[in-house]
Amino acid sequence: MIGRPPRVVILAPTSNDLWRGHAANGLTQVALHCTVRARGATRVAAHPPRVQTQGDGGVHQFLVVASSLHVRSGPSITFAPLGGLRKGDVVDLIDTSGDGYWFRIKKGTLQGWCSQKYLQSVQHGVGDQQVEGGEFPWMPIALAEVGVKAFPGSADNARIVEYLRSTNLGAPYNANDETAWCSGFVNWCLERSGLEGTDSAWALSWSNWGKEVREPRRGSIAVFTRPGGGHVGFVMSRTAQNVELLGGNQSEAVTIERRSTKALVGFREPI
Repeated sequence: MIGRPPRVVILAPTSNDLWRGHAANGLTQVALHCTVRARGATRVAAHPPRVQTQGDGGVHQFLVVASSLHVRSGPSITFAPLGGLRKGDVVDLIDTSGDGYWFRIKKGTLQGWCSQKYLQSVQHGVGDQQVEGGEFPWMPIALAEVGVKAFPGSADNARIVEYLRSTNLGAPYNANDETAWCSGFVNWCLERSGLEGTDSAWALSWSNWGKEVREPRRGSIAVFTRPGGGHVGFVMSRTAQNVELLGGNQSEAVTIERRSTKALVGFREPI
């Protein structure tokens, strides 16, 4: 990939709400405005864990990191804008859409839906990188990647190459989006949140990371076996039979998919 002239790939252009693109040589990232919707996403908890923050009365707050952001009457770009937000605005989270892509927020008298892509979690008093009963810091990062997908043929998605290069995997495998990249995705998300991962592209390496937990919550790391290897991702919800898993390299994309607990190795959280 190195030496190839940069080529920007637009993943899913829609409106002026959010665009997103990447330079295809893996060296440059271009942040444009786009909306990337999850394919195959199942569900996200309708009411996310509440996080105590200063002055919010126990409501989870988010910071707007885009220069401007539409607030719409419903969770889709087909709904009319009700108003707008500017970079630095802090909003209260009221609810999330079924696929986790849209947040219903409130700021003053303005209430509506906006993409979570350019909302960054505000957490005060975070000691061990999490708030008890609240959101793990890597979850907004992971959710923002939903829709990233491997390119067909010989082309490689530069974002997936970023995931792989966050591990100790060497060339040429760390420059090829056909390499199994679920562990790279998890490692990249943790590193972006300020935590150390396993630095391994081997999914089962996560079975020794952090501490084991019996009762996972949203954002806990789930490790599975599969023929010839393993799989790893983030818990969205679980039942006795299944885990709704936010992960990479699921149908060759970052998606939320259901996996049977029959292949479950365990759940992990930071020590």
